Amino acid sequence: MAVKVDYSEQSQIDIHKAKCHLDLFGKGEDFLDDLFLHEELISLMPEMFQIKYRVIRIANLENFKYAIHYVFQNGQVYIHRVYPYGKEY
Repeated sequence: MAVKVDYSEQSQIDIHKAKCHLDLFGKGEDFLDDLFLHEELISLMPEMFQIKYRVIRIANLENFKYAIHYVFQNGQVYIHRVYPYGKEY
């Protein structure tokens, strides 16, 4: 059963910035597809990804160098940030 996923205001800003940047390369929609695919995966199996910082779990996107930082507590997923890592291009 899928759990509810909520995004912090900062994570929404992170996603918007990433999409705007990737739109310059014609990859903005592909980024969102990858992001929402991982959101669905996290929603279905929230404990699948390792805990890296106390309670923060990290899910790296498959096709982009971005990572979803989230918490799974009380049967709910809360996405704190969506950070880039490494060199994008």
